[in-house]
Amino acid sequence: MSGRREAVSAFPVVGCDLQEQSFLSEYDFFTNYGNYMPRIHCLQTAEGRPDWAWIVTLIVLNITVLVGYAKIMRTWRACYLAEEERDRDPKLMDLAWIFFFCGISGYGISTVIFFWPAYRLLALFLLLLAIVTWRFAYDLKPFEESFSAKRVGRQTRESLEEEIAESVARESESREAYRVSQAILDSLPSHVCILNTRGEVILTNARWNRFAVNNGGDEAYLLANYLDICRSATGECRSNALALAEAIERIISEGSGSYTAEYACHSEHQQRWFEVCVMPVEKHLEGATIVTHTDITSRVLAEKEAQAQREEAERLALVAKYTDNAVVITDHEVRIEWVNDGFTRLTGFTLDEVRGKVPGEVLQGVNTDQSTVEFMAERISRKQGFDVEIVNYSKAGKEYWLAMEVRPIEDANGKVNKFIAIESDITDRKRREQELADLNRELSEQNEVICTERRLLTTIIDSLPQAIFWKDQSSTYVGCNSVFAELVGMRSPADIAGRTDFDLAWSQDDALQYAANDREVIAGEQVMVNVEQTQSLSCGTQKTIWTSKTPLFDEHGAIVGLVGAFADITNQKQIERRLAQAEKLESIGRLASGVAHEINTPMQFIGCNVSYLSRIVEQWTGLQTAVSALLNGEGSGGLERLRETLPSEDILRSSEEALADCRLGVERVSEIIGAMKEFAHPGSDDSMPFDINRSIQNAATLTKNATKQHAVVELDLAECGLVQGSASSMSQALVNLIVNAADAIEEASDGGIVPGHITISTRQFEDRVVVRVVDTGCGMSSEVAARAFDPFFTTKGVGKGSGQGLAIAYNAVVEKCGGEIKVDSNPGEGTTFTISLPVAYHEDSLMKVSSVTS
Repeated sequence: MSGRREAVSAFPVVGCDLQEQSFLSEYDFFTNYGNYMPRIHCLQTAEGRPDWAWIVTLIVLNITVLVGYAKIMRTWRACYLAEEERDRDPKLMDLAWIFFFCGISGYGISTVIFFWPAYRLLALFLLLLAIVTWRFAYDLKPFEESFSAKRVGRQTRESLEEEIAESVARESESREAYRVSQAILDSLPSHVCILNTRGEVILTNARWNRFAVNNGGDEAYLLANYLDICRSATGECRSNALALAEAIERIISEGSGSYTAEYACHSEHQQRWFEVCVMPVEKHLEGATIVTHTDITSRVLAEKEAQAQREEAERLALVAKYTDNAVVITDHEVRIEWVNDGFTRLTGFTLDEVRGKVPGEVLQGVNTDQSTVEFMAERISRKQGFDVEIVNYSKAGKEYWLAMEVRPIEDANGKVNKFIAIESDITDRKRREQELADLNRELSEQNEVICTERRLLTTIIDSLPQAIFWKDQSSTYVGCNSVFAELVGMRSPADIAGRTDFDLAWSQDDALQYAANDREVIAGEQVMVNVEQTQSLSCGTQKTIWTSKTPLFDEHGAIVGLVGAFADITNQKQIERRLAQAEKLESIGRLASGVAHEINTPMQFIGCNVSYLSRIVEQWTGLQTAVSALLNGEGSGGLERLRETLPSEDILRSSEEALADCRLGVERVSEIIGAMKEFAHPGSDDSMPFDINRSIQNAATLTKNATKQHAVVELDLAECGLVQGSASSMSQALVNLIVNAADAIEEASDGGIVPGHITISTRQFEDRVVVRVVDTGCGMSSEVAARAFDPFFTTKGVGKGSGQGLAIAYNAVVEKCGGEIKVDSNPGEGTTFTISLPVAYHEDSLMKVSSVTS
């Protein structure tokens, strides 16, 4: 205690005597046993330092009490002013002011206490005051309610008085409130309905109604039993609907709990998923339950997409592991972290052998292109991807080409922390590319050759005398040579492109004929080779041309057009006609002596018979004289002379025979002259019906003298219809065939006396007449037979043949009559010429020609 006393003597209390100081020092806990300083210095310890713990405590408690006073006063005054003036109680406000002044007074006392340094007692006093004050300030609601009791009573009375007057207004407000609540429900993103305790729908929102209508239901759900609707569900939703019905019943009966489930509700054209949630309504609607269906299609699809992406990632991981391509993953410093099995198969290096190494240090070699390596390093330094082709080397030192795709991999912060490389072995492709380059070089060289040849071909085509052209599938001209362009009046072959035959210089009939021929050729029905046609130009000129047309094929063998040529044979035809006439005249000259002999023989016996008949006529003259004398009355002498002049029966019979021989001779001469006339007449090249049997008979007649020395001509002519063609040309052909046959028999007989045989027969087969000329001559080899119809080809000696006979026969049969001729011969076995001619028309009555042997 001596320390405390020393402290007391050091800090005397102002206004206290020594006895009080002694008492306070010994017993006053509230003054810290006299350890105080006057005024503000009393809040110090015995050592003279500020007692901060108690200083802070005093400050906090003072502030707490004052804040509580202020809050109570503010609330009190607000409630007081909220009352109407007639409801205010001034005494309550007075109480508030008294309470407030008490608080202020207490603070004043706490300030005065500094003059009496019992600050610990003051702290206790303030603590008790703070507790009492906050017990009153903590819950002011009852105070507010009691404060507003008068107002509530008055408002209740006024409400009762105004209830009837405001019933209509309240109903309107109720409807407005319903509309507001319905609008709130309609704005919700879910399908919402509220059920009563029986499970009946008492309220729905617009989304619920639209969903019901779109799924075949009825918008009028109110008072419908939702439990029955769930139980009657079918299809994929049935199990979910039954579980929902059970959950609703449970929540209605228990009044608590909830139910949440997800289900699929797919339509024909759309897949949708929903989340259903059931919970009780806690306020306002006792026992009601709210059911919401929320469209979670987007979330489900997102989850499915995420799942698909995860599965895709797993598949990609499998692909990376098992693909034939090499896959390499490196860190940001391009050091290998992982390689797949494809890398090992390609390079021969395992993961353990290359982990932590730079790929280029392991795989690049002598032939690796350094510019490519530098490009790769530059792109990697920029953290960019790239695609390159580079030469690498395997562990065994084998060189191979690699196609490399390198891409950077970013972390979550967008920073490149890895690289991935997909490497494909393109050695075979590079080899093929080199082969292709070599091939392209060869093709380029060949193309140059082709271009040269094309220019040469164009030059050749333009230099040909024939008019050459080519068309597409629609019979439209694509190109031509210069001869054709000149023929149709074009300045250049290029001007023909896009035109048709109806745009060119020939007549409409010719254009129609050309178009019909084009269709047949393009359809693959025929190929025209040297078909003789007459071409009429618009200027009035007529030409005879050979037309040739053949299909034009593409690389797949499909017909894409045609190529054709016109050859003007007008002059040639004129020359041919003159040559044919000359050949005919030559034949007539060769046959002239024989024909003269054939005519001379009947003329000789006609002359003898005429002499004989002249003598008979003289006898008839004497008879006439005798008859005249008898008639003049010369008597018996006249009768005797008459008897002497009468011709005998033998003479009469001989006269009749002589007349018959004369008639036969005249007929024979007329026949020979008629045949010669028909043969020598130029005739016409126009195609018309004619009798092939008659032509054969005339030819046999004309050649009788030329053949009788060496052969017997036999005619086996059947009943045939008229054939179509040029009769004069066919006669010339038959004469040439018979003469050639006689020459072959003469050559085969070698001076013998046994005659050969020439058999000419005709037969009709439906619409064709077949003529066969068979001889027993020397025959010919296959080589000679192949060239038999070539112009100017002959096996006879000089001066014995011009080589035109069979060529003229071929032209007559094929060109003039539209028929066919072929030769069948073997050396030493004779020769057979078979001619097939088209029948012009059939007749009910055909001329019947018996087999004639001459």
